Amino acid sequence: CPSLLSAQSGCRDASQRETAAVHGTVTFRGQPLAGANIFFVTDKGPRASADTDSQGMYRLMTYRTGDGAVPGDFKVGISKYVADPATAKDPVPGMKNEIPEKYGNPTTSGLSAKVVAGKSNEFNFDLVE
Repeated sequence: CPSLLSAQSGCRDASQRETAAVHGTVTFRGQPLAGANIFFVTDKGPRASADTDSQGMYRLMTYRTGDGAVPGDFKVGISKYVADPATAKDPVPGMKNEIPEKYGNPTTSGLSAKVVAGKSNEFNFDLVE
């Protein structure tokens, strides 16, 4: 692929692995979780991530926007950090996670997904605690 056209033509670098589209919705206590970061991690390939929109919907990316994730088994983490009002007057205001901390760590979140090549991979996560 000519480098000038690679971004437009969908060509991928030889070091990049094939990806499969992944999308879904994240809710917290039954309500869409807007502005959250969702990330899929595995020890067998690159990480994939996305931010949720105003309806809690996401489309993962690994190499390019919306390209999905490399097929395989993933642990999933979700976090939503916002400015901590208690530190608003501090020289460097702090951030706080609006959802339970356990979800921000893929090893403690209890969330997982299996991405399959050639399929529509939809994973919806309803965080309840």
